[in-house]
Amino acid sequence: MKNLLRTRSLILVFILVSIQGFSQNLKVGSNHSTDSKLNLVSPVTYEPFISESKNWRYVQKVYLTDESGGANYLVNRVYFKGDTIVDNLKYSKLYRKMEQPLPGKAYLAFLIREDIVSQKVYVVDIGFNKTALLYDFKLNKGDEINMYITGGIYSKQTVIKVDTITVSNKKLKRIEFDGSITWIEGIGAVTRGYIQSEGELLCLRENNDLWYLNPRFSNCDTVFTQGWGNIESIHNNDVMVFPNPVVSTSLVRVKSNSNEPLKIEIYSYSGALIKEDYFSGDYPIGSVKLETGMYMYRITRDNKVIKMDKIIVINQ
Repeated sequence: MKNLLRTRSLILVFILVSIQGFSQNLKVGSNHSTDSKLNLVSPVTYEPFISESKNWRYVQKVYLTDESGGANYLVNRVYFKGDTIVDNLKYSKLYRKMEQPLPGKAYLAFLIREDIVSQKVYVVDIGFNKTALLYDFKLNKGDEINMYITGGIYSKQTVIKVDTITVSNKKLKRIEFDGSITWIEGIGAVTRGYIQSEGELLCLRENNDLWYLNPRFSNCDTVFTQGWGNIESIHNNDVMVFPNPVVSTSLVRVKSNSNEPLKIEIYSYSGALIKEDYFSGDYPIGSVKLETGMYMYRITRDNKVIKMDKIIVINQ
């Protein structure tokens, strides 16, 4: 019994000496204040980008030919739904749906994967079968990145400012680049992006609650006044481009009971008219000699716009 008590006493002495030595080492080796010498301050929580509870609205202002007819505003809703496996890695499916000027059908635009630890987001650009780094939220001032645009196109950007903003009571990292591009952690590109969508971010909702509103706008549900004339309502499924991205065999198909000819105009993304033609039924848009890139097309009948949308052209 005495031996047992003696052993316990020795163990207690050893523990007390160890704790005292550990405490002394902390005091001697630390350059921090006493409040932080145990390094108990919790790290800043990273806000994930991918979430099926979020949906984004982007608006893009474009002029076709010149500014005399006023601006056109393209509004797209972007959201995640479902996932798939690519090269043994899980990717979330990112959908786009045009809401203005004419409502469109939702389509699978990109596949997105996120590494929470590295705070990096990767994209599979489906139309071009290209996988690339989309976001790196660990970048700091002075860092450079070859920013992926689309179609295998990159833009070298330098970080000029890093700060935090408070969004819905959460502190989020904001990164600004020298090319007037801004990222926000958990939100993505808010200006000059193509992925998730073109234009600038109008707002972000989470579980239908307003989570972020661009300070340039007063309402997440802003309805924009379009700069071109009357709109003739044709069901979205009756106007389609397939396949899109456009290849040599692509067609524009319009189903309509009218025999009146339709007019198609194809514009560069800067608004220059490239091609103007008339057709009925199918139009062989793949036969138009277009360089690889993004374009706008507009279909009218009797000066009424029935379809206006974007196409991506793969080098034919």
